[in-house]
Amino acid sequence: MSCCAIPTRFPSATTSSSTTVACSKGTSNKGITIGDGVFVGRHSSLNTKDGDIVIEDRVNIGPFCTVFSASTVRIGQETLLAAYAYLVGGGHAFDDVGTPILDQPRPSAGITVGPSSWIGTAVTVLDGVTIGRGVVVGANAVVTRNLPDLSVAAGTPAVVHRTREAPPGSPS
Repeated sequence: MSCCAIPTRFPSATTSSSTTVACSKGTSNKGITIGDGVFVGRHSSLNTKDGDIVIEDRVNIGPFCTVFSASTVRIGQETLLAAYAYLVGGGHAFDDVGTPILDQPRPSAGITVGPSSWIGTAVTVLDGVTIGRGVVVGANAVVTRNLPDLSVAAGTPAVVHRTREAPPGSPS
């Protein structure tokens, strides 16, 4: 099943079943672009509303993941998203108590996940976050702020617990 109102490009992506959904809505966005060798697991969805999703080469998106963009969400090459990961590149303003939240502006700063990162099971990444290169985010974490390259983060909200280091004598 898919609903594609604007261009969606899947040059050599693999999906594990017909229940993977890619839905792009908007008038000024490019839509969803998926690189070579990408895997999207069953029951996962990629959705935009006036936004773009760019999934670079060799990304693995596990089952039951959701990626939403109201601006730009970019997932770097060779990144892993474990089952039930949720990347939400957008939000709702709610300051005007006299106006229904549904009718208030929908701000979006976007999300960037650097290459060779691992987003654990049931991790939520909120709008405006940049996750660096080679980052590991532990299961069930909620990422509310930027994470530097090679960090290992976990918790709600996610905090950096350590930095990954290359073994002695290996290239970094």
